[in-house]
Amino acid sequence: MDVQDRQDMDKSEALQIQAGDLLLYKPERYNKIPNMHELDLISEDDLVNISFINREDIWLYVERVEEDSDIIYGKVAQAVKEVSELQKGQRVAVMRQHVCEVKYHDPHDDSD
Repeated sequence: MDVQDRQDMDKSEALQIQAGDLLLYKPERYNKIPNMHELDLISEDDLVNISFINREDIWLYVERVEEDSDIIYGKVAQAVKEVSELQKGQRVAVMRQHVCEVKYHDPHDDSD
């Protein structure tokens, strides 16, 4: 992990909530939490959703997944209202266990 990757990780790490904990908070809202197999399928161009302490959910475009760790690198895909430390387009790093939902990229869908 290089210095920039570490900085990206530090910016969002403290505010993230582990996805499994969200089931206790609001199970009807967080019913798409991926299992380990689904987390292993995350790759470049997918969208992942993470939740923060203030309960704001943020979608990230996945740019890279670390081969030998649980770190996902991506960019914030939306305007952020509650987490002032983040803004659309900002690079961040998150741990797989913080992913609440995944939208896998369809290489046959050219609507992007």
